[in-house]
Amino acid sequence: MSLRWQKWAVLLLLAVMPILGGCEWITDEEKLRKPRVPSNLVVTAVSYNQIDLTWQDNSNNETGFRVGCNIFGGSTYYEIADLPQNTCSWAHSGPDPLRTYRYYIQAYNEAGAANSDIAEATTLSGVEILDYELGERYGDAQVTGHARNNTNETLDSVTITVRFYDATGIMLDSKDDIAFDIRPLTTWKVDRWAVGLERGQVDYVAVEVTDVICLQRLE
Repeated sequence: MSLRWQKWAVLLLLAVMPILGGCEWITDEEKLRKPRVPSNLVVTAVSYNQIDLTWQDNSNNETGFRVGCNIFGGSTYYEIADLPQNTCSWAHSGPDPLRTYRYYIQAYNEAGAANSDIAEATTLSGVEILDYELGERYGDAQVTGHARNNTNETLDSVTITVRFYDATGIMLDSKDDIAFDIRPLTTWKVDRWAVGLERGQVDYVAVEVTDVICLQRLE
């Protein structure tokens, strides 16, 4: 080979090396082997009706990824998504507010499947406690305040729990305030009266959203 042709051969090799370097060749042996286990599964609740999932793809031979979700509690997981190969993230849209969901990611091909560890997240309530204050009614402890539905949906019911504590941190009583049919972006009044619990016994209270039901999601 002449010096001129050797020069062109070297230049051609240099030109294709970046392309070849970016390719990951799959051997016949790898095709017959099940994928490696996905790792670093992270699930994050970003709103009252969305949980984001991310994970690390450790294989180059998967056909795709299945998302398993423990929707109703217990030990049963349901496949809720089938994603293409090389996927490393997915958004679960439409879960119920203030519910805990557990997930795993399964890499699969014709040779078999491998499941990641399980991770969980609890959706946000979509309800904000705007303000509250401890007062009294007929000498008993009473809490009044306001809450707001920050979602774009009508909430069938919202349970706000008020807990009354003494100075040592012992809970003296707990009362639920349940509101029904709360329209989107609506503010309403919270009012809980602890009958029989004297105001002087109570040093502080805790107010939190403990349950949200949105039945129209079942339609």
